[in-house]
Amino acid sequence: MRRTEALRRLVRETRLSAEDFVYPLFVVHGSGVRNAIPSMPGQCQLSIDQLAAEAKELRALAFRRLLFGIPSLKDEQGSEAYVADGIVQQAVRALKQADPALLVITDVCLCEYTSHGHCGIVAKATWTTTRRCRCSPQPLYRMRRRAPTSSPRRR
Repeated sequence: MRRTEALRRLVRETRLSAEDFVYPLFVVHGSGVRNAIPSMPGQCQLSIDQLAAEAKELRALAFRRLLFGIPSLKDEQGSEAYVADGIVQQAVRALKQADPALLVITDVCLCEYTSHGHCGIVAKATWTTTRRCRCSPQPLYRMRRRAPTSSPRRR
């Protein structure tokens, strides 16, 4: 059945296009920031004022955007992940203001925001899933409240 290219195209189950890909954006506090990420050629950490131009360029390529925030403050609770003026919340508002039709996906994992680097909350030197389950929806809830188009899943 898959002897020739024409037959393979006929029975192909998966088709990929630029619209299927998600392009990561790494956003940082500051102004005029465009720091290259050595381990990811072509990728930069961008300040919010640099996002609109980047989004316009990516729109032409039809990629979706995935925002990763680089917080200025890390603590044991991952607080910047869910405060109103957190870096990702600011970035979502800036991107949506620049292009209201833009689909923005955010990373709501706490590992980047916590001082210990774990995805959940560490209590008494152990990682607790119970406490994590109570805490993790908070960033998402607050993000949706402040930037309603932000979501960790495809709609």
